[in-house]
Amino acid sequence: MIDKKVKIFVGICIILAMGIMLIFVMKTRKEREDKTEMPNLAFEYSEEDEYDTWDTSNATYITISDESNKVKIEEEGTYCITGTTSNGNIIVDANNEDIIQLVLNNVNMTCADSSPIYVKNAKKVIITLAENSNNTLTDGAKYVYDDVANEEPNATIFSKDDLTLNGSGNLSIKANFADGIASKDGLVITSGNINIEAVDDGIRGKDYVAIKTGKIKVIANSDGIKSTEDTDTAKGYIIIDGGNIDITTTGEQIEQTSSKGIKAVTNIQINAGNITINSTDDAIHSNNNITINGGNLNIQTGDDGIHSDTSLYINNGIIDISRSYEGIESSLIEINGGDISIISSDDGLNVAGGNDNSAMGGRGGKDHFNPTSTDNKQKLTINDGNINVNAEGDGIDINGSGYINGGIITVEGSMSSGNGALDYDGELVMTDGTLIACGSSGMMQTVSNNSTIHCLSIIFSQNQSAGSEIKVVDKNNDVIIKYTPNKQYQSAVICSPNLNKNEEYSIYVNETKIDTIKIENIITNIGNMGMNNMRPNGGEKMPNGDMQKPDGTIQKFR
Repeated sequence: MIDKKVKIFVGICIILAMGIMLIFVMKTRKEREDKTEMPNLAFEYSEEDEYDTWDTSNATYITISDESNKVKIEEEGTYCITGTTSNGNIIVDANNEDIIQLVLNNVNMTCADSSPIYVKNAKKVIITLAENSNNTLTDGAKYVYDDVANEEPNATIFSKDDLTLNGSGNLSIKANFADGIASKDGLVITSGNINIEAVDDGIRGKDYVAIKTGKIKVIANSDGIKSTEDTDTAKGYIIIDGGNIDITTTGEQIEQTSSKGIKAVTNIQINAGNITINSTDDAIHSNNNITINGGNLNIQTGDDGIHSDTSLYINNGIIDISRSYEGIESSLIEINGGDISIISSDDGLNVAGGNDNSAMGGRGGKDHFNPTSTDNKQKLTINDGNINVNAEGDGIDINGSGYINGGIITVEGSMSSGNGALDYDGELVMTDGTLIACGSSGMMQTVSNNSTIHCLSIIFSQNQSAGSEIKVVDKNNDVIIKYTPNKQYQSAVICSPNLNKNEEYSIYVNETKIDTIKIENIITNIGNMGMNNMRPNGGEKMPNGDMQKPDGTIQKFR
């Protein structure tokens, strides 16, 4: 006969087991609910988009001059245009189902009061740059609008319908009124050598901008390349599949003016290409999502290098942000690969929610966010990649939690006591990969105790000078890990899968042994680990960025 106490004990065990199972199920369900699906754009270029030759036997040939300077096209077909005029334009006003090809073959056209090329109506217009041709389009500083209510046209090349540019020739655009190239539907570039100088935006497509290849250079006072559709969530995107793209924006450094390199309302996806951006505002900016699958990006900016309001995925590619206010910023950041280098005057990797008020010119102080939601799902995930951060603010700043599952990450933070190489609100869990984070000691954080990779958390008695190598060697004097920071540092967090429990290691700085320790826990503290030197163990970060010390006093940092 089973004892009554045994029955009670068994019952308690069953209840506990059921409780644990319920917690596990709820946790798994929550993780499923929190998981954000990576956006994927797959743009299909049509045969017309890529058809950069023409049927010479059926083409209509037009020569423009100051005497014959107004060209109106009203029927489907191919029109080969050549010549020079000091004040003329081409107007396409055809049927809704007409596809029209304009072949520019050494055209030099200026229009004083409107668009040199104006697509008023058609299904699609394809502008082909003839082989070995040099074409120049220039507009005036004032327009006489054809559509007064909508103030259109308003670009050197303006189309109310789908517009494609292709060919192997050259096109130079001088936009003195507003935009260089603008479409109120989709805008596609499949080839061509295109140079644009614009007092407003360089290239603007409403529904989308899709670039397959080509050589594109934009100097714009406002945004370089942008997509503007904000009522249809399936549109308003930019996809770059290749090409050599060089963008410079020169807008005044005030918050009210957008002067971004690449800007979209919904999604930006970069699959390949060589992209160089020098902007006064964000270099790459989406009001929703950004996905980088490849390419070579070289970025200098007075504001954020790459900013997305909602989510940002980096799967591959080379990203070199050599000047920025904040390097990479989004509510959700996931890095699955690539080589990433960031130099920032504030935070390097910044996980923060909502849209920010731009920090033009690298002004002092943090961006002020207008949250798009209050669910506090800000998260950083690093699964792979080579990541190097050099920040004057926080190196990695997570207004939420972070998860490092792989990759090689080096962080050099500020020596200001108000910033840390690592700064997070929730947890920072590391299960694989290598992390070296050096910076000040005043706001130092390590990874969370529930990590599975062993870490050394070091505070030095004095600042170590720039160029001072730090290394960890095992009992056989084999180097486990080493790094040479380019800046001063007083603290270092070193996490590596090569650090093993119950083994001894020695820490050196410039060949001078600092200490020898035995790893017994996930985090091993070395040096002056006083309570006021660490977070979260030594203090509680408050919502406004200040810190509440263990004695209850408030230390202000912002």
